[in-house]
Amino acid sequence: AVLLKQYMEANPALAAGQPAVVATVKSSLVRLLADGDADVRHRVASVVTRVLSEVELRGWPELLPSLCGVLAAADSAPALLDGALYTLKLVVEDQRRELCDEAN
Repeated sequence: AVLLKQYMEANPALAAGQPAVVATVKSSLVRLLADGDADVRHRVASVVTRVLSEVELRGWPELLPSLCGVLAAADSAPALLDGALYTLKLVVEDQRRELCDEAN
């Protein structure tokens, strides 16, 4: 997760030039939010916000419904609940302006 974040910071045009790679990264990140190690989940959440800084919420429309779906599901594993909730926290902190613009 740390290496991916560093790579993305060094290559900010990632989202624009390689949509198949971005799609693979996004789906992998969502799966990693269920990792058994809280440190890994929190690092992955940080990478999710880094990806959002490139593609914005409009470029990842399934993210918020997916995270909210985890929170709403009665059978979600505790690790996944933690990963989803922590990710939502970071998204709200980092994407506050975009979220407010979409609400209005």
